[in-house]
Amino acid sequence: MNDKQLGVLYAIVLICWVGSFALLHHLLKVPIDTEDYADKICQDLYGPQTGHKWVDDLLMCETVRGEVLAIRMK
Repeated sequence: MNDKQLGVLYAIVLICWVGSFALLHHLLKVPIDTEDYADKICQDLYGPQTGHKWVDDLLMCETVRGEVLAIRMK
């Protein structure tokens, strides 16, 4: 392998490494906020004064009056 081929190989490896680093940085920088997402689901289903509540690892919606409602499919 001559110097020119070795330079091309190093350039390819460097580009792949930088691309991988950039992709991982982007994926790890954007966390999914499950609490906000769960509140949004409940508010879309039952109105703006509802929030989420986890009951036995199931997502339920709780109203201001304390009612716990199941998630319904639209």
